[in-house]
Amino acid sequence: MSRLTGWRRHGYGRTAVALVVVVIYLFPVYWMATTSIKTMPAIFSTPPQIIPTHPTFDAYRDAIFDNPVVLRSIRNSAIVALGTTLLTLVLPRQRRMHWRDSVRAAADSSCCCC
Repeated sequence: MSRLTGWRRHGYGRTAVALVVVVIYLFPVYWMATTSIKTMPAIFSTPPQIIPTHPTFDAYRDAIFDNPVVLRSIRNSAIVALGTTLLTLVLPRQRRMHWRDSVRAAADSSCCCC
């Protein structure tokens, strides 16, 4: 049995092709994420840095934590998410209790003539 036949039988060839496709599709996401933590000279350097040597989160600090509009939006989103979660946890429980009571009342008032 040749080595190529073993690869085909075990599916390694498809896995290798799929891995290459995944890397090609995810590289732009990686590039955006690493560019966001690079300094300005590192972003425009030639040749480009694939792996940032001196990562910095200054852009995030300036865009999020030093911006009151963004902080207010994050706070509002957290309030809505927390309220929705609490309502989702409380209301179905009350409805289930109401449904259970109505089923018992219907069973008690029904007449079974067998």
